[in-house]
Amino acid sequence: MESVSDKLKSLGVALGSGHLPKTPPPRESRHPIETIVDGQEDVTPLGNTFYVRNIYPADYRQGRQPIQAVAPSEILMRYCGLDAAISAGLENCVFMDTETSGLSGGSGTFAFMIGLGHFTAEGFRLVQLFLRDPGQEAAFLASLGRFVADFEFVVTFNGKAFDVPLLRARHILNTFESPFQKMAHIDLLPMARKLWRQALPSRALLALEQDVLGFSRTLDDIPGCEVPQIYFDYLRSGDATALNGVFYHNAMDIISLAALFNHINQLMCAPYVPEVYTALELAAVGRIYEDLGMADVALALYQASLAKKPPATYLQEYLLRGANLLKRYARWEEALAHWLEASRSGNIAAMIELAKYHEHHRRDYSEAIKWTQTALDSLCCNGFSSAIRNQVMSDLQHRLERLHRKRTQPR
Repeated sequence: MESVSDKLKSLGVALGSGHLPKTPPPRESRHPIETIVDGQEDVTPLGNTFYVRNIYPADYRQGRQPIQAVAPSEILMRYCGLDAAISAGLENCVFMDTETSGLSGGSGTFAFMIGLGHFTAEGFRLVQLFLRDPGQEAAFLASLGRFVADFEFVVTFNGKAFDVPLLRARHILNTFESPFQKMAHIDLLPMARKLWRQALPSRALLALEQDVLGFSRTLDDIPGCEVPQIYFDYLRSGDATALNGVFYHNAMDIISLAALFNHINQLMCAPYVPEVYTALELAAVGRIYEDLGMADVALALYQASLAKKPPATYLQEYLLRGANLLKRYARWEEALAHWLEASRSGNIAAMIELAKYHEHHRRDYSEAIKWTQTALDSLCCNGFSSAIRNQVMSDLQHRLERLHRKRTQPR
């Protein structure tokens, strides 16, 4: 497969010292980028950068989700490992997505378009910086630094693994300091995986657009896998016509990112409006609260999820999660009801909990023996690996022997 460096060389772009691209001779073009999209010039000491700016009104909706958001919730900030103090207002937040010369990263990959969105008094402002020529990368990065200089944190989708490290590498190669080094970072991909792992087959941004936001892109969109080749075709021919679709693709990525941020932010407040969300969403938010040590809110969410009758595939998991928290609060009768319901579906973990409950709290060894034996009998019907089955069987047999001794001992 031809590398990015090989493609650049075939286009007459040489790499100079420090991996700084040297600008090739000017090309003649019937359709330069300035004639395809309505843009402006950002003048920097290192050269000019072309950019496009648009405003989306405050009442704009991406599908069924309003784009206008409030500051990130304390829960969202805590889950992302950030100090809630930086969330004083959305004026501190910039949404970012890049289009690059390759999708796998690597030292030869560079960004040729950077979309930046932020909330203003007039609406959501979208700025798209465009690298007309690889030899102008220093000016391109200088423009980026100027546009993001006043923001405290950046919001991305998979940006921690891809966009920000890639840009950091390009800054280093151009002997710049990356502006993202000092910025807090909210990456929505891990949160999306946490929230919709059970509910949706895919957590890719395009899938979340359709399934969560209810938005479908127009035929102007370019599949992400085709974007690098379109840029190389532009460098080869000088014809920017096809890049119009790339600008649309990048714009929708940013708008959907902002809308998804708003939706997730609202989900974090789910304990107060459980009727709005599905059983799977409520349980997913419950897991987040549980991870944060907020067991009382997590329990309320699990209970609300169970009240909505979750799919049978996940019912046992939610019953056990709720029971574990009820056990923590010594709410034994409610926990008992959860374990009994889960055990009816053959859940061995619930049977073991029932055996523990009758042994340690009721001192009813006969009942504890019954549930231990039931768990042993059910082992053959469960899909455990042989190693796990043998370990569980050994533990249950040890428990059974102890219970028989306890039952025969005088009280």
